[in-house]
Amino acid sequence: MVDDVRRLLLAAVIASLLLVVATRGAVAQQVPTYRLAVRSGAWAKYEVEKAFNMTVHGHEVKRGDMLRYRLVGTELGNMTTWWGELVAHVEVPLCDVWLNGEKIASNTPPEPFNITFPGPTGPFWPASEAFWRDCKRWFNSSENWAGLVIQEYRFDVGEDAVTIVLNGKGIYMPLFFVLVDELRLEMVIDKDTGVVRFFSFFVAVSVAGPGITQGSRSSITLKLVSTKVAGALPEASESWLDKLLGFLLSFLKDYQPWLLLASLVIAVAALVLAVRSVAKLRRGLDRLISEVEEAIARQAGP
Repeated sequence: MVDDVRRLLLAAVIASLLLVVATRGAVAQQVPTYRLAVRSGAWAKYEVEKAFNMTVHGHEVKRGDMLRYRLVGTELGNMTTWWGELVAHVEVPLCDVWLNGEKIASNTPPEPFNITFPGPTGPFWPASEAFWRDCKRWFNSSENWAGLVIQEYRFDVGEDAVTIVLNGKGIYMPLFFVLVDELRLEMVIDKDTGVVRFFSFFVAVSVAGPGITQGSRSSITLKLVSTKVAGALPEASESWLDKLLGFLLSFLKDYQPWLLLASLVIAVAALVLAVRSVAKLRRGLDRLISEVEEAIARQAGP
Protein backbone atom coordinates (compact mmCIF):
# COMPACT_ATOMS: atom_id res chain seq x y z
CA MET A 1 0.00 0.00 0.00
CA VAL A 2 2.79 2.38 0.91
CA ASP A 3 4.51 1.60 -2.36
CA ASP A 4 1.30 2.35 -4.23
CA VAL A 5 0.99 5.70 -2.47
CA ARG A 6 4.59 6.54 -3.28
CA ARG A 7 4.03 5.64 -6.90
CA LEU A 8 0.92 7.84 -7.00
CA LEU A 9 2.78 10.75 -5.40
CA LEU A 10 5.65 10.32 -7.83
CA ALA A 11 3.21 10.24 -10.74
CA ALA A 12 1.53 13.37 -9.41
CA VAL A 13 4.86 15.17 -9.11
CA ILE A 14 5.87 14.15 -12.63
CA ALA A 15 2.48 15.24 -13.96
CA SER A 16 2.84 18.59 -12.20
CA LEU A 17 6.29 19.10 -13.68
CA LEU A 18 5.02 18.23 -17.14
CA LEU A 19 2.14 20.67 -16.65
CA VAL A 20 4.56 23.43 -15.66
CA VAL A 21 6.75 22.71 -18.68
CA ALA A 22 3.74 22.62 -20.98
CA THR A 23 2.39 25.86 -19.50
CA ARG A 24 5.73 27.59 -19.93
CA GLY A 25 5.86 26.34 -23.51
CA ALA A 26 2.37 27.66 -24.17
CA VAL A 27 3.32 31.03 -22.68
CA ALA A 28 6.51 31.10 -24.75
CA GLN A 29 4.47 30.48 -27.89
CA GLN A 30 2.45 33.61 -27.10
CA VAL A 31 5.53 35.82 -27.10
CA PRO A 32 5.17 38.33 -29.97
CA THR A 33 7.50 38.54 -32.95
CA TYR A 34 8.28 42.04 -34.21
CA ARG A 35 9.30 42.60 -37.84
CA LEU A 36 11.43 45.43 -39.17
CA ALA A 37 9.46 48.46 -40.32
CA VAL A 38 11.41 48.60 -43.61
CA ARG A 39 11.86 45.98 -46.28
CA SER A 40 14.86 44.63 -48.14
CA GLY A 41 16.60 47.26 -50.25
CA ALA A 42 16.18 50.08 -47.75
CA TRP A 43 19.40 51.99 -47.09
CA ALA A 44 20.72 54.63 -44.73
CA LYS A 45 23.91 56.69 -44.85
CA TYR A 46 25.67 58.01 -41.74
CA GLU A 47 28.42 60.55 -41.20
CA VAL A 48 31.04 59.70 -38.59
CA GLU A 49 30.95 62.76 -36.32
CA LYS A 50 33.44 61.33 -33.79
CA ALA A 51 35.60 58.23 -33.68
CA PHE A 52 38.44 57.01 -31.51
CA ASN A 53 40.14 53.63 -31.68
CA MET A 54 37.15 52.19 -33.54
CA THR A 55 37.01 49.76 -36.45
CA VAL A 56 33.96 48.84 -38.52
CA HIS A 57 34.17 45.45 -40.21
CA GLY A 58 37.95 45.49 -39.93
CA HIS A 59 38.41 49.05 -41.22
CA GLU A 60 39.44 51.92 -38.98
CA VAL A 61 37.06 54.86 -39.20
CA LYS A 62 37.67 58.53 -38.54
CA ARG A 63 35.72 61.75 -38.34
CA GLY A 64 34.12 62.71 -41.65
CA ASP A 65 33.89 59.15 -43.00
CA MET A 66 30.62 57.98 -44.53
CA LEU A 67 29.03 54.62 -43.70
CA ARG A 68 26.18 53.31 -45.85
CA TYR A 69 24.02 50.33 -44.86
CA ARG A 70 21.64 48.50 -47.22
CA LEU A 71 19.20 45.93 -45.84
CA VAL A 72 19.60 42.59 -47.64
CA GLY A 73 18.19 40.12 -45.11
CA THR A 74 17.13 39.46 -41.53
CA GLU A 75 17.61 36.97 -38.74
CA LEU A 76 15.58 36.39 -35.60
CA GLY A 77 16.84 37.64 -32.25
CA ASN A 78 15.45 37.63 -28.73
CA MET A 79 14.73 40.36 -26.22
CA THR A 80 15.49 38.54 -22.97
CA THR A 81 15.74 40.09 -19.51
CA TRP A 82 18.79 39.54 -17.33
CA TRP A 83 16.78 37.05 -15.24
CA GLY A 84 15.89 35.01 -18.32
CA GLU A 85 12.38 36.19 -19.23
CA LEU A 86 11.76 36.23 -22.98
CA VAL A 87 9.98 39.49 -23.76
CA ALA A 88 9.71 39.08 -27.54
CA HIS A 89 11.32 37.80 -30.69
CA VAL A 90 12.60 40.54 -32.97
CA GLU A 91 13.97 40.74 -36.50
CA VAL A 92 17.59 41.83 -36.66
CA PRO A 93 18.91 43.36 -39.92
CA LEU A 94 21.62 41.87 -42.10
CA CYS A 95 23.27 44.50 -44.27
CA ASP A 96 25.74 45.23 -47.02
CA VAL A 97 28.06 47.96 -45.74
CA TRP A 98 30.05 50.64 -47.60
CA LEU A 99 32.77 52.89 -46.18
CA ASN A 100 33.32 56.04 -48.26
CA GLY A 101 31.84 54.29 -51.29
CA GLU A 102 33.87 51.08 -50.89
CA LYS A 103 31.97 47.91 -50.02
CA ILE A 104 33.50 46.41 -46.88
CA ALA A 105 30.93 43.80 -45.76
CA SER A 106 28.08 41.72 -47.19
CA ASN A 107 24.97 40.20 -45.62
CA THR A 108 26.21 40.66 -42.06
CA PRO A 109 25.07 42.08 -38.70
CA PRO A 110 25.97 45.76 -39.13
CA GLU A 111 28.78 47.18 -37.02
CA PRO A 112 29.07 49.19 -34.83
CA PHE A 113 25.37 48.90 -33.98
CA ASN A 114 25.60 45.21 -33.07
CA ILE A 115 28.23 45.64 -30.34
CA THR A 116 25.77 47.01 -27.78
CA PHE A 117 22.99 44.60 -26.78
CA PRO A 118 21.45 41.34 -27.88
CA GLY A 119 18.08 42.10 -29.41
CA PRO A 120 17.07 44.92 -31.77
CA THR A 121 20.38 46.21 -33.10
CA GLY A 122 21.27 47.87 -36.37
CA PRO A 123 20.26 50.96 -38.33
CA PHE A 124 16.76 49.50 -38.86
CA TRP A 125 14.28 48.58 -36.10
CA PRO A 126 10.63 47.55 -35.79
CA ALA A 127 8.39 50.54 -35.16
CA SER A 128 4.93 49.53 -33.89
CA GLU A 129 3.43 50.93 -30.69
CA ALA A 130 3.45 47.44 -29.17
CA PHE A 131 7.12 47.03 -30.02
CA TRP A 132 8.09 50.29 -28.33
CA ARG A 133 6.21 49.23 -25.19
CA ASP A 134 7.96 45.86 -25.05
CA CYS A 135 11.30 47.40 -26.01
CA LYS A 136 11.01 49.86 -23.14
CA ARG A 137 10.18 47.01 -20.76
CA TRP A 138 13.21 45.12 -22.04
CA PHE A 139 15.53 48.11 -21.66
CA ASN A 140 14.13 48.77 -18.18
CA SER A 141 15.30 45.28 -17.23
CA SER A 142 18.67 45.96 -18.86
CA GLU A 143 19.51 48.48 -16.15
CA ASN A 144 21.35 45.54 -14.60
CA TRP A 145 22.95 44.60 -17.91
CA ALA A 146 26.46 43.17 -17.50
CA GLY A 147 26.41 44.00 -13.79
CA LEU A 148 26.85 47.72 -14.41
CA VAL A 149 25.97 50.35 -11.83
CA ILE A 150 23.66 52.61 -13.84
CA GLN A 151 24.51 56.31 -13.70
CA GLU A 152 21.99 57.53 -16.26
CA TYR A 153 19.09 55.80 -17.98
CA ARG A 154 16.29 57.14 -20.17
CA PHE A 155 13.86 55.57 -22.60
CA ASP A 156 11.67 58.37 -23.95
CA VAL A 157 9.00 57.75 -26.58
CA GLY A 158 8.36 61.19 -28.09
CA GLU A 159 6.12 62.54 -30.82
CA ASP A 160 8.34 61.48 -33.72
CA ALA A 161 11.41 59.84 -32.17
CA VAL A 162 12.50 57.42 -29.45
CA THR A 163 15.52 58.42 -27.37
CA ILE A 164 17.52 55.82 -25.44
CA VAL A 165 20.33 56.72 -23.04
CA LEU A 166 22.14 54.14 -20.91
CA ASN A 167 25.36 54.97 -19.05
CA GLY A 168 26.96 52.79 -16.41
CA LYS A 169 30.14 51.58 -14.73
CA GLY A 170 31.22 48.25 -13.33
CA ILE A 171 33.95 47.23 -10.89
CA TYR A 172 35.12 43.62 -10.59
CA MET A 173 37.85 42.13 -8.40
CA PRO A 174 38.88 38.67 -9.60
CA LEU A 175 41.71 37.35 -7.40
CA PHE A 176 44.30 40.13 -7.02
CA PHE A 177 43.13 42.26 -9.94
CA VAL A 178 40.71 45.17 -10.24
CA LEU A 179 38.75 45.47 -13.48
CA VAL A 180 36.79 48.65 -14.21
CA ASP A 181 34.60 49.10 -17.28
CA GLU A 182 32.39 51.95 -18.44
CA LEU A 183 29.64 51.98 -21.06
CA ARG A 184 27.80 54.93 -22.60
CA LEU A 185 25.08 54.39 -25.16
CA GLU A 186 22.78 56.94 -26.80
CA MET A 187 20.40 56.38 -29.70
CA VAL A 188 17.66 58.37 -31.40
CA ILE A 189 15.33 56.28 -33.56
CA ASP A 190 12.56 57.51 -35.83
CA LYS A 191 9.37 56.37 -34.15
CA ASP A 192 7.39 55.59 -37.32
CA THR A 193 10.05 54.08 -39.61
CA GLY A 194 12.46 52.48 -37.13
CA VAL A 195 15.48 54.10 -38.80
CA VAL A 196 18.25 55.13 -36.39
CA ARG A 197 18.89 58.87 -36.68
CA PHE A 198 21.71 59.11 -34.14
CA PHE A 199 24.02 56.54 -32.56
CA SER A 200 26.76 57.12 -30.00
CA PHE A 201 28.75 54.42 -28.22
CA PHE A 202 31.64 54.63 -25.76
CA VAL A 203 33.38 51.83 -23.90
CA ALA A 204 36.42 51.93 -21.63
CA VAL A 205 38.15 49.09 -19.78
CA SER A 206 41.04 49.25 -17.32
CA VAL A 207 42.85 46.52 -15.40
CA ALA A 208 45.13 46.98 -12.40
CA GLY A 209 46.98 44.36 -10.40
CA PRO A 210 50.39 43.12 -9.31
CA GLY A 211 52.84 44.37 -11.91
CA ILE A 212 50.18 45.36 -14.45
CA THR A 213 48.15 48.45 -15.27
CA GLN A 214 46.43 48.59 -18.64
CA GLY A 215 43.50 50.40 -20.17
CA SER A 216 41.78 51.01 -23.47
CA ARG A 217 38.80 52.92 -24.76
CA SER A 218 36.84 53.17 -27.99
CA SER A 219 34.06 55.46 -29.14
CA ILE A 220 32.03 56.37 -32.20
CA THR A 221 29.21 58.79 -33.02
CA LEU A 222 27.09 58.45 -36.17
CA LYS A 223 24.52 60.86 -37.59
CA LEU A 224 22.00 59.99 -40.30
CA VAL A 225 22.53 62.20 -43.36
CA SER A 226 20.46 60.49 -46.07
CA THR A 227 18.18 57.49 -46.53
CA LYS A 228 15.83 55.83 -48.96
CA VAL A 229 13.18 55.57 -46.23
CA ALA A 230 10.70 58.42 -46.56
CA GLY A 231 10.07 60.40 -43.38
CA ALA A 232 13.03 58.98 -41.47
CA LEU A 233 15.08 62.17 -41.51
CA PRO A 234 13.91 64.91 -39.13
CA GLU A 235 12.49 68.00 -40.79
CA ALA A 236 15.12 70.71 -41.05
CA SER A 237 14.42 73.66 -38.80
CA GLU A 238 13.89 76.93 -40.69
CA SER A 239 16.11 79.93 -40.02
CA TRP A 240 14.58 83.33 -39.33
CA LEU A 241 15.48 84.42 -42.88
CA ASP A 242 13.67 81.42 -44.38
CA LYS A 243 10.63 82.19 -42.24
CA LEU A 244 10.68 85.87 -43.31
CA LEU A 245 10.95 84.97 -46.99
CA GLY A 246 8.14 82.45 -46.59
CA PHE A 247 5.93 85.07 -44.95
CA LEU A 248 6.64 87.61 -47.69
CA LEU A 249 5.90 85.10 -50.44
CA SER A 250 2.66 84.10 -48.74
CA PHE A 251 1.73 87.76 -48.31
CA LEU A 252 2.44 88.51 -51.95
CA LYS A 253 0.36 85.52 -53.02
CA ASP A 254 -2.64 86.47 -50.85
CA TYR A 255 -2.64 90.18 -51.69
CA GLN A 256 -1.46 90.06 -55.29
CA PRO A 257 -4.46 91.98 -56.84
CA TRP A 258 -4.14 94.84 -54.35
CA LEU A 259 -0.40 94.94 -54.81
CA LEU A 260 -0.84 95.18 -58.58
CA LEU A 261 -3.27 98.08 -58.13
CA ALA A 262 -0.92 99.80 -55.71
CA SER A 263 1.97 99.28 -58.12
CA LEU A 264 -0.10 100.83 -60.93
CA VAL A 265 -0.98 103.87 -58.79
CA ILE A 266 2.65 104.32 -57.81
CA ALA A 267 3.75 104.00 -61.44
CA VAL A 268 1.21 106.66 -62.57
CA ALA A 269 2.25 108.99 -59.76
CA ALA A 270 5.90 108.52 -60.67
CA LEU A 271 5.10 109.28 -64.32
CA VAL A 272 3.24 112.48 -63.36
CA LEU A 273 6.11 113.60 -61.18
CA ALA A 274 8.55 112.84 -63.96
CA VAL A 275 6.52 114.90 -66.48
CA ARG A 276 6.28 117.83 -64.07
CA SER A 277 9.99 117.64 -63.37
CA VAL A 278 10.77 117.66 -67.09
CA ALA A 279 8.43 120.64 -67.62
CA LYS A 280 10.09 122.60 -64.81
CA LEU A 281 13.50 121.74 -66.16
CA ARG A 282 12.50 122.91 -69.63
CA ARG A 283 11.13 126.26 -68.33
CA GLY A 284 14.32 126.78 -66.41
CA LEU A 285 16.41 126.09 -69.48
CA ASP A 286 14.29 128.51 -71.59
CA ARG A 287 14.74 131.26 -68.97
CA LEU A 288 18.48 130.63 -68.83
CA ILE A 289 18.77 130.78 -72.61
CA SER A 290 16.84 134.08 -72.69
CA GLU A 291 19.09 135.64 -70.06
CA VAL A 292 22.19 134.53 -71.93
CA GLU A 293 20.87 136.01 -75.18
CA GLU A 294 20.05 139.34 -73.46
CA ALA A 295 23.51 139.49 -71.95
CA ILE A 296 25.11 138.88 -75.32
CA ALA A 297 22.95 141.57 -76.92
CA ARG A 298 23.90 144.18 -74.26
CA GLN A 299 27.58 143.49 -74.72
CA ALA A 300 27.32 143.84 -78.49
CA GLY A 301 25.66 147.32 -78.15
CA PRO A 302 24.51 149.61 -80.99
